[in-house]
Amino acid sequence: MSSCSVLLLLCLLAVHAISSESRLLSSGSSLDTAAGRLLRQYLPLASAAQGCSAGQYPTSQGGCQACPKGSWCSGGAAVPVPCSSSSGSGLTTQKQGATSAKQCVVPPGMKLVKKGSSQVEACPKGQFRAGFAGAADALALKCSKCSAGSTTTVAAATKKQDCKVLLPGYYWSRSAAKKSGKPRAAGSVAPAQAADPVPRMCPQNSWCPGGIADATVTPTACPNGLWTEAMGATSQDECRVPPGHFLQGTGPTAAVTPCTTGSLTATPAQPGTYQPDWLLPSDAAAAACKSCGAGILSFANEPLAVFAPDDDGTGRPKLLSVAATNISCYIRQGQGMVLDTAAGSTTADPIYKAVTCSSNSVGVPDTQYGLEEAPCSECPDNMITANLFKSAVTGGYYDVGACLVPPGYGYYGGGAAPCVKGEYNEGLDSPRGEDCKACPADGLTTPGPDGAVASAAECRCVLPGYGYDAARTVSKCPVGTYSDAERLE
Repeated sequence: MSSCSVLLLLCLLAVHAISSESRLLSSGSSLDTAAGRLLRQYLPLASAAQGCSAGQYPTSQGGCQACPKGSWCSGGAAVPVPCSSSSGSGLTTQKQGATSAKQCVVPPGMKLVKKGSSQVEACPKGQFRAGFAGAADALALKCSKCSAGSTTTVAAATKKQDCKVLLPGYYWSRSAAKKSGKPRAAGSVAPAQAADPVPRMCPQNSWCPGGIADATVTPTACPNGLWTEAMGATSQDECRVPPGHFLQGTGPTAAVTPCTTGSLTATPAQPGTYQPDWLLPSDAAAAACKSCGAGILSFANEPLAVFAPDDDGTGRPKLLSVAATNISCYIRQGQGMVLDTAAGSTTADPIYKAVTCSSNSVGVPDTQYGLEEAPCSECPDNMITANLFKSAVTGGYYDVGACLVPPGYGYYGGGAAPCVKGEYNEGLDSPRGEDCKACPADGLTTPGPDGAVASAAECRCVLPGYGYDAARTVSKCPVGTYSDAERLE
C-alpha cells in the first residue's frame, strides 16, 4: 500500500471518528468509546506521517524513526517497505534510513541468480564476494574464486580471508613480503613483515594432504628418495619407484637407484636393464630392474619429467633420460637377437640373448633398439665371409656385402655354384660380375671331372684333337695325326 493511500485511509478514519464523537457529545455520552479510542490512536500517526522525512517512518507515539535496515521509506511514508517485497528475496540495504528501492542491494556473500533477476543466491563453496552491490551492477552477478588450491569452509563467504582451507595437493607458502610505503629514520632497519600465505601446488616427490589452515605446515618429502609422478600429490601412497629405477636395499636405508645399463667387460658380463612402471616400494618388482638378456646392453634414452622444486604448477618440466622400457635395450653392429631357450624363454614370457654373426652370416648394420627376434642372416648358398664388412667392436659381419663368392665358384643369382669343367674363378669378391670364366686358350681345359677351379693356371689339360706343337703352343692336330684322349701336359 502506498504512503498516499495510507494517509487517505487515516484521514477518512479520523473524519469518521470525529463525526461519531460529536454525536455522542451532543447526546451526553462518554468519550471512552471505540470511536474515541480510534481517534486518539490514528490522529497522532496521521499527523506524524505528514511530517516524517524520507528515510523515516512514524511511530505510534507520534514521532519519527529511521527506516530499518532491509527496507526503505519515502518522504511521508507511514510504514517501511521491505526490499524483499519490491526487489526480490535476499536483497537488503547497507544501513538504516534508506529512501528508495534503488538502495536495495545484494549483500556480501550473495549474487544475483541471473542478469535482470531480483532473486539472489549464496556464493558456492570455494568462492566469495565482498561488499554490497546494486542489483543493476555487473559485480552483483558473480562471485570471486578462491586462489587455486584453496577453498572456503561454507558457502556465502564474504571475504578473501575466508579461503583458508587447503585443497589436497597444496600447501601454504608465504610469498615475498610487501615493502612498506612509510619512510623510516636514516640508519634504521626495516622491520620484517610477514607476507600473507598463498596456496602452492605440492612439489614433486612430496605430498600434501590439504584441509588445513596452518600456514606453518610444509610439504612432506617422500621417504627413501621415492618420486611422485607429478606435482600435487595428496598422500604417501603416491610416493613410488619411478620408471628407469629400482629400490636398492631395505628399510630406512633403502634408496631409489637408476637401472644399470650393463657391461660386457665385467666378469661375469652384466646385461643392461630397464624398468617401465611407477611401483609401490612394497611391490616385489621394485627390488630390481628387468634384464634385457645375455649380451644385450641398455641405454638411458627415454624421458622422465622432472619439475623444479619452486615450480608453482605453471612451469614446464625438464626431461631426465632413463632406461624405462625394452626400447632402451639394444644389440650392436654385427649382432643378432634370438630367444634364449636355455634361460627358460617361453611364448608368454620371452627371454632374449645377443649372438655375434660370424661364419658366413650377417647381423644388424648398426645399433638396433628393442627386444624382438632378429637372428643372423645366413649368406646365400655356398657363399662365405672373409673379413670384409666385419665390426671392429663385436667381430660380427654387418652387411650383405660381407658374403663373398668362394674361389672356384661363380654367382648365379640365388647363390654360388662350382665352376664347371673348363671354367675357373678366383672368387673372394662381391657377387657382382663374379661369373665363372672359360679357360683362356683353345684346346685346354681343367683337370678332373668336377671343375671348381680357382685359377687360369689350372687350365692345363689338353683336349682330344689338340696337342702341343714345337713352339709349345696348343693347336689342333695336323692332318694325318690325332689325339683321342684328354691328357695333362
